[in-house]
Amino acid sequence: MAIGVARSADLAQRLTMRETTLPVGSSLVVYTDGVNEARNTAEEEFSEERVMGSLLVSSRGSMQQQVDALFDEAVSFANGEQDDDITVLGIRRLEE
Repeated sequence: MAIGVARSADLAQRLTMRETTLPVGSSLVVYTDGVNEARNTAEEEFSEERVMGSLLVSSRGSMQQQVDALFDEAVSFANGEQDDDITVLGIRRLEE
């Protein structure tokens, strides 16, 4: 569901607030659909599989390197053309 598209009353009924604690060394990556739905000239989507592959390949790097790699790969896949926003947020818990 696109937040900001639904009416506030509808949105409030659909959302559930939850809390979690990331274990030390764990990462959380959140991205908009413009990443996995980026299309190349053959109209193929970048896909969730490519997102996961990018994150796995860059997993030994810093969170900034992972975010940059995913962003760059999605943009490159689409030959620099984009029809939607491409946003990536990465969080890594380093220590207690």
